[in-house]
Amino acid sequence: MAVKYWIKNALAHMLFYSGLLHLYRRLKLRGKAVVLTYHRVLSDEERRNSFSNQAIVVSPRTFERQLRFLKRHCKLLSAADFERHLRERKPFATGSCLITFDDGWRDNYTNALPILRRYRAPAIIFLPISYIGTGRLFWQERLGRMLLWLCDRRPEGTEALLQRVGLSGPPPVERDARRQWIEAAVNKLKARPIEEIEAVLEDAGRLVPQRLDPGSDVYLDWHEVDAMAREGISFGSHGVSHWPLTRLEPRRLAEELKQSKLELERACAAPISAVAYPNGDADAQVTARAADSGYAVGFTTRRGHASIDDNPLAVRRVNINEAVTRTIPLFYCRVLGLL
Repeated sequence: MAVKYWIKNALAHMLFYSGLLHLYRRLKLRGKAVVLTYHRVLSDEERRNSFSNQAIVVSPRTFERQLRFLKRHCKLLSAADFERHLRERKPFATGSCLITFDDGWRDNYTNALPILRRYRAPAIIFLPISYIGTGRLFWQERLGRMLLWLCDRRPEGTEALLQRVGLSGPPPVERDARRQWIEAAVNKLKARPIEEIEAVLEDAGRLVPQRLDPGSDVYLDWHEVDAMAREGISFGSHGVSHWPLTRLEPRRLAEELKQSKLELERACAAPISAVAYPNGDADAQVTARAADSGYAVGFTTRRGHASIDDNPLAVRRVNINEAVTRTIPLFYCRVLGLL
């Protein structure tokens, strides 16, 4: 993995300093916009105390470096500007960029907001309403913490549960390796039916007799949302439960979209016209229900760039994380759809 990274990094630097990336941008992004997907901005210590997948994390230092580059080389759009281009079918200026954050983590307020403020960069954050200000965790972070607790203490029933989630054999002795072992198993569970995941969570909860410290896996509360709104940050829907919408039956799908919009509009005292689909999953039924619910723009996690010729309820984005965008040449290649 390290060798592969250094090869990519060396190639990215060669393309960057040769000037070829700037030329490619003018061709690739003519009339289009880049929509960047961020999730979490965590310090090294916070990252060690998180059960979030590392594919959704950047460090504050990397985030600031990227914002500085974007401010210098791109036209940063507000969510309203972006939506207006789509509505009026007005091509984007080359270099247009919208910054988005999914999930509504508290580090968006503590770590990302000061950097956004410093560079006067607009952004939109998509909120899953049943987690904001509630102390609840997404099932991945919650289950990861419970599995680590069970591996450490081994109450009766632990072995059977570990086998159900694909953890067989003795756990790694070193704690970081043990966490990675658990995180890999939790990630594989994503493909299983929702009912099966919920049953695993319920059974794990019976074995863990206490509420576990969430560490750095904490969401925004409504006071922080209000404070960010006063700083010019926009908000959109990320559903209610954060379950992938494509896996919900039609009635629950409609409820997720409508309820999240209504509650966000009440809490934010502002119209909500954008939704980011949980896990990025959207099909024809989901986008149709989003339109029925009053959304004008819907964001997926399918990789690509935004064009006025595309379905505004199936906007493509570019996911950003530390591992693939640690240097500016790597970041620039990622933004342009290379490497």
